[in-house]
Amino acid sequence: MNGVTSCRGQLRAQLREVYEARTQIKEAESRSRLDREIARLTSELPPTTETPHLGPYDAAELQKRLLKSSKRALLAYFWGDSIVYGWKLTGNSSLGVPLGTADSLADLVAFFRTTIERPAHDSLWRGAARRVYQRLITPLAPEQPEQLLVITDGPLAHIPLEALLPTDSARPWGATQRIIYGPSASVLAEVAQTPGNDRWDRAMLAVGNPESTDGPGAAGSVLRTDKTAELSPLPYAEQEARALRDLFQSNGADLLTGRRASVSQWLGLEPARYRYLHFAAHAQVSDRNPEQTHLVLAGGGLDLAAIRRLRLRSELVTLSACETALGRRVRGEGVLGLSHAFLAAGARATLVTLWRIEDRSTAEFMQDFYRQLHDGRPPAEALLAVRHRWITTGGRYAHPAYWAPFVLVGGM
Repeated sequence: MNGVTSCRGQLRAQLREVYEARTQIKEAESRSRLDREIARLTSELPPTTETPHLGPYDAAELQKRLLKSSKRALLAYFWGDSIVYGWKLTGNSSLGVPLGTADSLADLVAFFRTTIERPAHDSLWRGAARRVYQRLITPLAPEQPEQLLVITDGPLAHIPLEALLPTDSARPWGATQRIIYGPSASVLAEVAQTPGNDRWDRAMLAVGNPESTDGPGAAGSVLRTDKTAELSPLPYAEQEARALRDLFQSNGADLLTGRRASVSQWLGLEPARYRYLHFAAHAQVSDRNPEQTHLVLAGGGLDLAAIRRLRLRSELVTLSACETALGRRVRGEGVLGLSHAFLAAGARATLVTLWRIEDRSTAEFMQDFYRQLHDGRPPAEALLAVRHRWITTGGRYAHPAYWAPFVLVGGM
């Protein structure tokens, strides 16, 4: 046994002893003292070249399938019961390090999310974004290639790395970094190996404001989520869908709104024919009962089972509704929800949301994003271009609440 392995084993043994002692102590002062000892021991654990469980592929196979380009790296996180680990994999290297205790990181991540999902915390988010970067990214080497593939775990699945700050004075990472998420490394590997399609019958099938009414709605304040028994109309969602139909009209585009935006009408248009599938609607997402998760369409919903039965060839499916990136977290498989279902159905990528989004700002973001796609940029590059513009232009929309909830899952 070499010295590094021996040192790691001794430190882990000490950690186990301290954890066992902590579970038997109820006094807050003593628990706080042991928490500090746990943090110290965790920080002293040496780096490891071991990789986490990333599905059926080992590190060498992932390097072959995903990391052929020197401009790409994989970041993977494992949220253990006690310790959170991070791994960075490039085409010719592998590094794994403990990032801290699960309890302390959970508190930090939860606080960070509260500061970015609502613009009321206008400046508070920057300090939290810097601390999260120092805990999650710096130990894995801050120098990053042009494109990052990211596998999150635990509470990390609820935050966008794009909102992190490399330095106190820096712009958010989303202004400079192309980031692609994966439910798991195995899903990304399968997507990467699937031949892309360069021919579609039509460019765009857009759904907007299903079952809409003539009510005015509250401009700029309506959220695209199903939190009440009666859904609020989404006037800007309908405008969003119409604008995208018009943008791609010359390449073949179709639109379903109001009562026409039903499951049967959508299926009747044969969605496998379209390059882009877009839903600007309400969504119901349940992490406890995945069978209840669905996109709300006129007169019904498109649930996970129905989505998985589709045979799609789409380059991108955009779920422009609230919290469509969320779902049940399954170790080794990631988040099982709407995004996972569309990838399983054959889509190469999905654009989904991490929290409740505003109707008006989302419509503007999506129109900017699709103009980039229309100009020939791939999804990750288009998303970077829009984030960069919104961040650097300043003003109200520079806050992460408006540009950070949108994350790209799948697609290379």
